Amino acid sequence: MAQSKPKHQDYWYLVLATSSIVIGPVLLMFRADGASYWEKWIYITLFIPLGFLVIFLNYTREITLALSNENEEVQKLLLLKIKTKYLRYLLFYIPVVLGYAGLCMWILWKGGL
Repeated sequence: MAQSKPKHQDYWYLVLATSSIVIGPVLLMFRADGASYWEKWIYITLFIPLGFLVIFLNYTREITLALSNENEEVQKLLLLKIKTKYLRYLLFYIPVVLGYAGLCMWILWKGGL
């Protein structure tokens, strides 16, 4: 019998992945002394399009795998599950990155880093 994983385990992986790509730009924000306010903000938010690209590439990979299934009913079910899963990912990712970009903008503005 296969072990079932916790319901929110996928979300924790998404949180860890997002935070791991944020650490570098945040450190750059504190280290880039000669950069202007907007340059620093662009540096630290440049990972956002990269995150969308990774989500899109994984989505297309899973869709391609689902379409390779020969059973049409299974194919429809897999496509629905994949679309629902990635919609949830986007609904999680978009507010997080908007909040992150706003927080970084506020830190740069208030702190004068």
